[in-house]
Amino acid sequence: SKVVLLVFLVGLLYFWSFETITKIINKMKTIHWGILGAGRIAEKFAADFSAVGNGKIVAVGSRSLDNAKKFAQKYNIGKWHGSYQDLVQNPEVDIIYIATPHNFHFEQVELSLTNGKHVLCEKPVTVNALQLEKLMHLAKAKNLFFMEAMWTPFLPAVQKVMQWLGEGQIGTVKMIHAEFGYAGNADPKNRLYNPELAGGALLDIGIYPLTMAEMVAQSKIETLQVQSVLSTTGIDETNVLQIKYQNGILAQLRSTFTAQLKNEAIIYGTKGMIVISSFWMSKKAQITNDNGEEIFIDESTTLGYNHEAQHVVEMLQLGKTESDIMPLSRSLQMMRLMDAIRKEMNLKYPFE
Repeated sequence: SKVVLLVFLVGLLYFWSFETITKIINKMKTIHWGILGAGRIAEKFAADFSAVGNGKIVAVGSRSLDNAKKFAQKYNIGKWHGSYQDLVQNPEVDIIYIATPHNFHFEQVELSLTNGKHVLCEKPVTVNALQLEKLMHLAKAKNLFFMEAMWTPFLPAVQKVMQWLGEGQIGTVKMIHAEFGYAGNADPKNRLYNPELAGGALLDIGIYPLTMAEMVAQSKIETLQVQSVLSTTGIDETNVLQIKYQNGILAQLRSTFTAQLKNEAIIYGTKGMIVISSFWMSKKAQITNDNGEEIFIDESTTLGYNHEAQHVVEMLQLGKTESDIMPLSRSLQMMRLMDAIRKEMNLKYPFE
């Protein structure tokens, strides 16, 4: 019996050591990134990437080889490709970051997954819920990591707000107000006004107030009221949403391309309030309660894209196929909600 016990303990130690060593190796592994698209968002992501540990951008792909080369040289990226197909077939790349307009996301995520690449895709991850459901099935079948690049939940200022709420520092939350608006280019040829390119305020910027409300309320929706103004091209240039959640929280959310709004989120509770400046990209949060006033300031020099990228690196090192902060179920819930809102607006894109 002593021999059996000894063999058992040696075997246990061996497997424990093997698992431990494997975890250590995985945590040291450098994740190689490819960027699909070389536009404005890709520039911001690449600029922030120097703050990402255990990650390296090794390739960029664009529809123009010249644009890809200029981007690569600017950000010291070793490989550039003049087509997305070439990028996703690059054997050095572990994960693709998709930084193109959302009307292209479905086909580009599908292309990346089909070629065996993990994917981080800019928000909104797709145009509608049906598209996302198809991609979720594909990612699961391929056993690949897939996440929507909704950066807001990863920002230190927003995480501080969630900490305050979790500690009950403003009591029970009763109301949420969030708005994002600016006076933009109303040219019908502009991407944001083009229904063929899935234009409109809701999908482009309205997703941020909705995400903030969902993070804070953490409840199913009981009633939804939608008011919108459609442009001459048929997209929503302004929308106002009023939501009553099942837990009694009320939310008023606004997004527009036609006027400069305050661009802040305010959370009202029974014992205080929280104000988040430029909440979707926030560096500052302020709480006022019975203890007085406290201001949190994120003093990091990056815009904040590095936080979601770092999270993805850690998920891949752990061998996960979904984020525990931005799981696909959360993205699907948001896509279904925006589908319902567009239905109330009578807004359906030509390709749907």
